[in-house]
Amino acid sequence: MSRRPDLHAALHARNLRDHALSFWRMGQYEAARAQDEEAVTTLRALTRGNPDAHTADLAVCLLSLAVDLANLHRYEESADLEREAIGLLRPLADDLPEVHGPDLAQLLHNLAWDLQTLGRPSDALPSLREAVEVRRRLTERRPDVFLPQLGSSLGTLGYLYEVLDHMDVAVDHYEQALSAYERAARTLTRADRADQVRAAENLGWALEKLDRAKDAIRVQRDAVRICRQLAGENPERFTLTLARALNRYGNLYGAIEKNVTQRILLREALDLTRRTDSRTDLALCLYDLGLSYEGDNLPSHAIPLLEEGRDLYEQLVRSDPETHRAMLAEICSRLASAALRISDWPQAVRATERAVAVRRPLLRADRAAQETELLGDLFQLAMARSRAGHRAAAWRTALEAEEVFRSLAGWTDRSAATRAGLLRRQARMFLVCARGRPYRDNVRALAPAREAVRLARQAAEENWPEGAADLRKALKVLTDVHIRLGRPVEATTAWHRSAV
Repeated sequence: MSRRPDLHAALHARNLRDHALSFWRMGQYEAARAQDEEAVTTLRALTRGNPDAHTADLAVCLLSLAVDLANLHRYEESADLEREAIGLLRPLADDLPEVHGPDLAQLLHNLAWDLQTLGRPSDALPSLREAVEVRRRLTERRPDVFLPQLGSSLGTLGYLYEVLDHMDVAVDHYEQALSAYERAARTLTRADRADQVRAAENLGWALEKLDRAKDAIRVQRDAVRICRQLAGENPERFTLTLARALNRYGNLYGAIEKNVTQRILLREALDLTRRTDSRTDLALCLYDLGLSYEGDNLPSHAIPLLEEGRDLYEQLVRSDPETHRAMLAEICSRLASAALRISDWPQAVRATERAVAVRRPLLRADRAAQETELLGDLFQLAMARSRAGHRAAAWRTALEAEEVFRSLAGWTDRSAATRAGLLRRQARMFLVCARGRPYRDNVRALAPAREAVRLARQAAEENWPEGAADLRKALKVLTDVHIRLGRPVEATTAWHRSAV
């Protein structure tokens, strides 16, 4: 007769967990879940009979099952299992921290991430703070083993604070995470280094939001360095990671108007992305590089990139419209802008018509986010149609843009500079589209041009000398309006004032 009647059941549970891990590594999460569920059922029965022997195994198996469920996007169920496992393991970790502390910390970390994924970052904070404290204590005993795990939790805690808009606190935790990774540099696995890159990039985003672009560039430079090492060791897995890091690095230089450096990095990112099968990343990289050329008034370089990117987004929209429609509208709008610069009126009309057609349903779904973008597209479409000789259609579009303008939400909440820019564009649109039309139609440009000057002057006084350029633009539009209306004295006065 066996002295351990539970032994075969315990071995069976262990085999089930091993099988589940094999399925998980192959990405077969449903098969892994089935194996782990059976193991949990077995261990629950064993724990009822002999809790001292099996409680820890049950908690670890619950952790595995929770991971399976999270991979299947069943986050509420995953969180429930993690809470149960934490309740089982916390007393054991108090007695034997080096034995059970690592699993407890991982459970707390995973629970926080599930809660964040469910849109509850405030609820996630206590669990993640506890995970950090557990891992700090473990690190004091075995820094060579636990520093990377501490870095992971600190980086995730920084992300939660960023989501909650506590940017300075987020930056502090990201920096602590990177310090932990640096101290563990000799023992980092590739997965640890990938997490290190993620923490560095998140720190860069946070610094940029705090208007610390140069600090963000310094941090991203380190991220790119690590990504180059990873891609050299395992190109198949990390080439896309490197491409994304370079894309981000380039755009940071664009933010401080170092556009040549930006394009050097974006071209390298584009070459790397073409070696992968990620159409989404390729489309975005084409957009970013095309946007840089278009913004530097190099439309002939921008147009081929934007056309290729647009075609990719058209394909992506067919398979996943909710995710990609906004970017399709944006790249069409930018393509039209570049076409206008080289007087390719038919291309400009086609691209802007597509942008407007895509933007309209987006406006119905999210007015606050899309109404200003639609207004800009309508301004552009009216001028493109006018220059292409479609006078009647251009005027109808201009009147529609005027109606959209009148219905803009939160007008007074916008900055003076933003309002001045929109009014200036409206005045310029009427100038272009009313050419050859009755005097009363040309007069429509006067009120927005005058208000644009008033607001631009207010903005310039608040931000001198940076705001002077926008004030000059507004005054020049007002000058053109007075010339059109046959008011030479007013035109001369506005022109002289533009020499600020």
